[in-house]
Amino acid sequence: MLILGAAGLLSTLLQGFASGLSQPGMGAGALVVLAAFLFLCSTGLAGRGFFRGDAFVAGAVVSIAVLVGLFTFFPLARILMSAAHADGGALSAQAFLERLGTAKIWRLACLAGGGQCGVAWNTLLLALLTATATTALGLAFALVATRTGFKAKRVLRVLTVLPIVTPPFVIGLAFILIFGRSGFLNQFMEWAFAVPPSRWIYGLPGVWLAQTFAFTPVAFLVLIGVVEGVSPSLEEASRPSTPAAGRRSPASHCP
Repeated sequence: MLILGAAGLLSTLLQGFASGLSQPGMGAGALVVLAAFLFLCSTGLAGRGFFRGDAFVAGAVVSIAVLVGLFTFFPLARILMSAAHADGGALSAQAFLERLGTAKIWRLACLAGGGQCGVAWNTLLLALLTATATTALGLAFALVATRTGFKAKRVLRVLTVLPIVTPPFVIGLAFILIFGRSGFLNQFMEWAFAVPPSRWIYGLPGVWLAQTFAFTPVAFLVLIGVVEGVSPSLEEASRPSTPAAGRRSPASHCP
């Protein structure tokens, strides 16, 4: 079942790619055939002892893996492959190297004060800033939820998980409506204190704030498991001991 399912799945996909992605050669019938081969393959995996022999779990896991690959990795691969095509559409290693080494990606003009840095360095800077901020905030929330008597721990858990289940465009739209040039905060500052509206939210600080808000719940969920796994007795043992009350150290007997 495993071999026949995998062979049928691969054969059907090769036929689809051979007919061309832009050609309507595969419809609902091909989708049913692919699903049948997929579940035949997953049932074979369960029969071989994978997923503890549970065919339902095997089918669910394999289906999720295929959907992630189809809607996430396959589009990314198509985008990356387009960088290796020349103007005529043929694959070209020279075209790929030229595009990979362009100045827009690797330039360091910002260090000399004569322009902007490349996309790669800006991305690296944003990643470092986001990783530092999310790790610090996630650790702080984890310590509050596990080591303090904070009464609203359940509310804290709900608030930290909420950005994960919220679509990303909702978070971006909310930041623009609040901190944008025509947002609520800028309009209030202009009306109350005559502060002109600014566009800071559309640069690195705004992207950093949005990324921190989006990925702090992920850091919290990871770190809370680590903090809960550390025994409080180890933390108490690591604290410096203080002399008992009324007991003098040996050095106090010296003249």
